[in-house]
This record gives sequence, structure tokens and C-alpha cells, in this order.
Amino acid sequence: MGETERRLTFEELSNPFQGERRNPDRVVRQMFQAAEIWGKEHRVSRKEDETPEEYLKRLGRKYSEMANLMTQLGWTYSRLAYANKSATADEAESLRALWDWMCRNRPVSATPHSATNSSGAARAAR
Repeated sequence: MGETERRLTFEELSNPFQGERRNPDRVVRQMFQAAEIWGKEHRVSRKEDETPEEYLKRLGRKYSEMANLMTQLGWTYSRLAYANKSATADEAESLRALWDWMCRNRPVSATPHSATNSSGAARAAR
């Protein structure tokens, strides 16, 4: 990524489960992107040499309540990205709980419309 490109925040992402005709592969790709961004905002960035599966397993170890869904996302995304095997509608839909959980657990500093700025309560909460 070039220096002039700005990285997306979790707050800026669209809900991959909204819209009429959701493509399961697109949902899985968007969920992986969301998990990477969410993890980075929670200070768990993906390492350069880490596969998607390895990263999501590590993220799941830190957030054990979602470990199974993170592992499932890693497996489904890897199968899609590296084996060119499409995700099923059921596989994509099963990730909705992970999306909802990430939305409920956004980092305070990632919410641009919060009542405090990054120098106030968000920093004090760290």
C-alpha cells in the first residue's frame, strides 16, 4: 500500500450481510477483511508470514468466545483464496454471529462519532 492510501477502519466497512443477493464468496472475503481490520484495531495485527488460518486462530485464542467462528472463517477463506473452492450459503451465513460480535466489540477509539476524541476517554481506557 502506498503512503498516500488511507487504510479503512472497521467503522467504515459495510455490513456483508445486507443487500438482496449476497454472494457467499463475497461475504467470506469481506468477513476476512473485517476480521483483519478489527484485529488490528484491537492490537492484534496479522504478521507478514502468517496465513489467514494462522492469524484467525491466534485472534481466536485472544477472544476465545469467538474462537470457533474465527477458525471457521480462516478455513473457509483459505479454501476460497488458495484452493479456489467456493463457500456455501450456509457457511457464509454462519459467520453472521461473528460480524455481530465484532460490531458489539468495536474499539472505542475506532468510533468516529463518539462523544470523546482519541486524546480523551479512549486513551484513558487503555
